[in-house]
Amino acid sequence: MLLVVVTGGILPLSAMVDALNLRLQFTLRYAYTYEVIDLYASLTPAQRRDSSVIDEVQAAHDSIPFNLSWQASSALNIIGAITTAALLFSSLANLDVVAASLVTLSLLPQLFGYSLIAKAENFYWPKQAATSRRADYLENQLRYARPGTELSVLNGANQVANWAKAKHEILRGYWMKIMSIRFASALASGFFALILIAGALSSLIWRSQVPIDMLAAAILGVVSAMLATKSAGSAYGELMASAPIVMRYLNVRATLHSTTNEDDAHN
Repeated sequence: MLLVVVTGGILPLSAMVDALNLRLQFTLRYAYTYEVIDLYASLTPAQRRDSSVIDEVQAAHDSIPFNLSWQASSALNIIGAITTAALLFSSLANLDVVAASLVTLSLLPQLFGYSLIAKAENFYWPKQAATSRRADYLENQLRYARPGTELSVLNGANQVANWAKAKHEILRGYWMKIMSIRFASALASGFFALILIAGALSSLIWRSQVPIDMLAAAILGVVSAMLATKSAGSAYGELMASAPIVMRYLNVRATLHSTTNEDDAHN
């Protein structure tokens, strides 16, 4: 009876966890959005004339949907994956310590691969953000009535459209480079993980001479753990990629708040 309840409850519980993660992300997303709006409102005339300040606040705004709002859920996914890996190790260790160690080690290539992806995203993110903002600005000139009408009258709409498409082409190039790194990383980490999993299964079958019924349960446990922890690498990569961006946002917020407080003190 307990087995039926546990097995049948896996999918509903998984769906509930996903829903709670999304709720957490959206809660943080709007909290950070309101903070950035307040930052815009608190800018002094001198700061508004400083393009570097505007760029920093805009970069903070651009990082909200993913980098800032995903931090908590990524950390929770990693904690869940570590817990799952620990439980799997303790279960398999009763049958074969070598197999348990190899299965646990098979998670490391994925984490290493995603750390490389995170470094690539950190490298290209400032360039992507700047190019995306420029493309959005050009599109807005075509989208909104007043500038769009002026461009049409001056026969400049096609030129602005070409500039916008050129910026999007540059942006696409950045994404393609990141996707190439993702593909190469997934291929390499998957290959090493496959070798480790094959070694674990071989140890269970031939070295430990595990009974057939226990072997089937062990293989099922390995596959289940791999499915349960498959998001850990992605969450780890997101956490690594977002950490410098979050620190940049915190530094901008602290700098602007200190400047505002100094101005208030002088007044």
